[in-house]
Amino acid sequence: MSTATVTATATPAYRILAPAEPASAGVASEFVAAVLIVLGRVALINDARLCVAGMVDDLVQAGREGELTVGVGMRGGGVVVTVAVDGGA
Repeated sequence: MSTATVTATATPAYRILAPAEPASAGVASEFVAAVLIVLGRVALINDARLCVAGMVDDLVQAGREGELTVGVGMRGGGVVVTVAVDGGA
């Protein structure tokens, strides 16, 4: 069983850490949806969930291993979502 850690910073920016494995696509998708609700950007949820799940899936399918980081925040009035894998292959 894997665990995920959620942290928030003052900007507001939110980040989740999870293993780079197929199950993390769903976790990342739900995380982004929850943050968008907090940020008042509910209209973006469906598109953001599809994009994030796809990005996580692409990283996993490419054989990337390590710690998956998904970030969500606001910049210049827009929403910024980042997906990366640190370490591993």
